[in-house]
Amino acid sequence: MSPWCSMSPVKLFVKQDELASEIQDCHTAINDCMTKLQINAALETRGWQVLLQSNMERDKIEMMQYLSDIKNTQSIILLALEEQRTDINTIMRNNRGLETNLYHLQKSSKTLLPNMNFKRGEVHRVGQDPIGGTHTMDIWEGIYLNQETVTLKVIRSIHASPKSLARLKREVEIWKRVWEVDRGHYILPLYGFCQNDTPFPYIVSPYMPNGTADKYVNDHPSVDHRALIKHIGEGVNVLHNMVPPIVHGDIRGVNIVINESGDPLLADFGFSRIVQDLTGVAITESCGMLDSYRWAARELLVGGNLTLKADVYAFGMTILELMSHREPWSQVRFPFHVVAKVSDGERPLRPSEKETVSRGLDDRLWELLESCWEEFENRPTMSEVLRKL
Repeated sequence: MSPWCSMSPVKLFVKQDELASEIQDCHTAINDCMTKLQINAALETRGWQVLLQSNMERDKIEMMQYLSDIKNTQSIILLALEEQRTDINTIMRNNRGLETNLYHLQKSSKTLLPNMNFKRGEVHRVGQDPIGGTHTMDIWEGIYLNQETVTLKVIRSIHASPKSLARLKREVEIWKRVWEVDRGHYILPLYGFCQNDTPFPYIVSPYMPNGTADKYVNDHPSVDHRALIKHIGEGVNVLHNMVPPIVHGDIRGVNIVINESGDPLLADFGFSRIVQDLTGVAITESCGMLDSYRWAARELLVGGNLTLKADVYAFGMTILELMSHREPWSQVRFPFHVVAKVSDGERPLRPSEKETVSRGLDDRLWELLESCWEEFENRPTMSEVLRKL
């Protein structure tokens, strides 16, 4: 076709029939060439397939001979273990990546996992022994989403039933609602619960390295005690202003934790009812209540129900505890003597030590405490208490 490229347009016009014929010949030659190429490729492919099949058969025979030779047992085991380890490591890397991304997404969006009943390994216990506990629960250290150290509170239930566990799940929904309102400002978040490696359910919450409020004030005597109790009161008020209102049920220093910034967070709200459901023991009959007698309102000691006003009474006792660095009724040795005094209408003595007064326990605050310890119907609401703090 090269000679045609050098011709003038006039010559090409004159010889257009000849040009068309030559173009057609070129198309025919190209088609013939393509056909030959396809045939050769097919023949070569078929040859490769036959060769591949032959090699596979030979490899299969050699592999069977290798596997059946007892001398190769150790190397076969090592090879299988190495491949298995590689697979497991790949899966673990993928899982760690998913957990890391999920954790940071949760933190950045300030949300909790949508399903707070952990069944897929979201949390793992650490160690062989609990790090603390009470009469009704053991406290373990755990890891949440392989990122955050958490506290696991394992309720030692002896009467756990589908009904009581259903109650626990309802309480979890309440915790979720509180988180949506508070976002961890005044109340310790509860991430969820699980029951996958113990016969008893356990509650998952963030680990607070500064411990509980009763110990914190002793370890940090110069802390602003008035600011501390005001912050605690705000937490109680959040619960009381929920719709419907939520009763904490066990306000005292040991149930208030201190975060990394030194701020108190109200913890374990609703645990009294959960423990009663899961253990089958009434609150006033449990060993857990024995720990709380010094903070308990008079009506609770005679079988009354947990109420908002009972929380107000306990909050007043907690202020006394944190200001004096001692439990309420510290001069009374036995809890049943405390019960007798409270039942008779007695109130704790006012601390007179200079240290206690310097922390902020002045006449005005003492008057507020006494109003918190009035009879049920005469006690202020938490909103009224906060206005006077």
